[in-house]
Amino acid sequence: MVEMMKTFRQLGVERVVFFGGTGVLEAHRLRPSEIIPSVFVPYMNWTISPLYVDTALKQGFMWVGEAVLRHWGATNTPADHPAALQIYDVCAKYKVPITIHQDSIGFFPGAYQELERALVYSSNCIFVFHGWCYGWYDKPTGQLHLTTQDLDRLLGAHPNLYLELAGQLESTPGPPWTEQTFVGGSGTAADIFAYPDGRIREEWRNLFEKYPDRIMNGFDLYVKSAYTLEGLRRRVDYWRNLLGQIDQQAAEKIAYKNVERLLGIKRFSDLQGAILNASAGTVYFVRTGNMYDDSALGFIYSKRVNPQNIIIQTDSTKVNQATGAPLFTGNMVLFGGRAASKVVKYYEDGGYALVTFSANATHYRFMKGSTPVYSVATSTYTPSKADYFVVQVYMEGSRTVFSMWGFEKEGTYASGIYFADTVYPNLATYTQGFYVCKWTDLNNDGIQQSNEISVVASGT
Repeated sequence: MVEMMKTFRQLGVERVVFFGGTGVLEAHRLRPSEIIPSVFVPYMNWTISPLYVDTALKQGFMWVGEAVLRHWGATNTPADHPAALQIYDVCAKYKVPITIHQDSIGFFPGAYQELERALVYSSNCIFVFHGWCYGWYDKPTGQLHLTTQDLDRLLGAHPNLYLELAGQLESTPGPPWTEQTFVGGSGTAADIFAYPDGRIREEWRNLFEKYPDRIMNGFDLYVKSAYTLEGLRRRVDYWRNLLGQIDQQAAEKIAYKNVERLLGIKRFSDLQGAILNASAGTVYFVRTGNMYDDSALGFIYSKRVNPQNIIIQTDSTKVNQATGAPLFTGNMVLFGGRAASKVVKYYEDGGYALVTFSANATHYRFMKGSTPVYSVATSTYTPSKADYFVVQVYMEGSRTVFSMWGFEKEGTYASGIYFADTVYPNLATYTQGFYVCKWTDLNNDGIQQSNEISVVASGT
């Protein structure tokens, strides 16, 4: 998967949800901001399956699926099977989406009625509808499956339902299932979304623009041969052309923003609502007790609208003193690196932080998983003249965490100035999840100033 991700990145695809098992989780740990692990559930009717899903989510999986229900040629599990309903409850508890495969081509009459019963019963679970069948004529039942009008009705009736487009343009010519053909742009009726000249069909434009918050694009690649650069390019180019013909805010949501929202991925532009404009008493600013860290806190705290909580990390009623885990509910702002803040150490060791600190014999490094984001040679590092810091926003479950720290105290102090003077006035333009910055004492006065700070790396 790490190698596959390199191919995706060549095409400008920065983050992919991979369905699988422990291998997917290991790949995520190597590339935590690029590879999103989703646990594959082949049997939704086994009594052990709910425990299997619960255990997987505790291990760090961030999504559930593909969860196979009614799938011609594979499984035959009703969407409202008792074990499946328990799995939906687990997903709701952990606030993670579940991608379900539910079709009824010739084999499962009434499958979509089952799905609706499950949607109503498990109204707190987010369902991503994969494997639906468009315009297929079912000879045994005489039913024409799922038109855009059917999908419109389903989305309108069930606010916990999302529609995934993946798979509708993929063709696999029977056993041994080793070849896969993309029919998008084929100029035939197999391309359900576009006319032969590439124009989007009106019924799909209408659906996309009516439900831009509830539809997501994707790739349904299930044979290794599909992961070639040319194969992926064909798919990426097709969807960019198709979505380029609709309202661009809707296109961005369908292309990636809806998935990011369900994953809880945050960007700096989200801080306004999560931190700065949050209701009184819902955000915790955590002091380390270090003067430079706590001074940086003051710069950020001054920008909030409502009174918030300021606590110190040595308060055992708020922070587990052994692990650094927070013992309260609410978003938080952290200052100082892992050596100064036990809460920052907790989030770095737990794999939540986007960027972490690492050092070897020759360099200090900002790390994104196992990949250096930016390195500084220790032989040239003089913190009183030039220091480096990171400001980043990430999630722990539903909690937003905003964190800033420098290699040394000069960097952490500079991070507060940078946010107050540079980021805050232009917050909407900061669309990345982290920024690594350098402060250089240009006038040799030993004082950190915003005009002496520049961005050296950024990302999500």
